Amino acid sequence: MVNNEKMNGKYEHPSPLGDLRSSAGAFASVLLELAELQGKLFRAELKSAMQQSIGSAVAIVLSLSCLLGSLPVIFLGLSSAIAYCCGIEAWSAQLLVGGSISLISVLIAAISVRKVTQVSRQFKRSADELSNNIEWTKKAFRGASSR
Repeated sequence: MVNNEKMNGKYEHPSPLGDLRSSAGAFASVLLELAELQGKLFRAELKSAMQQSIGSAVAIVLSLSCLLGSLPVIFLGLSSAIAYCCGIEAWSAQLLVGGSISLISVLIAAISVRKVTQVSRQFKRSADELSNNIEWTKKAFRGASSR
């Protein structure tokens, strides 16, 4: 038997090494299970974070692309219309239109960037669980396990 040592062929006494070996095996099994659960939690949160951030990332790219592609046409057309309707010079109408559209674009980009930065909060649960698991492992090595 693994847990027993024979003495003089008649009596068998439990070996302390057998108990240590089974305890170490059980502990290693629990640690591997914790690592597996931690990995699954991280994957689930990563998937959720990616799903939440894709819409905002697409909105940022599209808004910046539209801004860059349409600025010259919009600025010239709108400033010409304002200059004609209000009777002001073309340069002042161009400044008015350019400033207004730039302000609106900056606000849209700022809102989208804010949403993207909030996605990092998704990983708080994984970080908390990892911290708890590390703390439990330390206690288990010290012999004061509470789980």
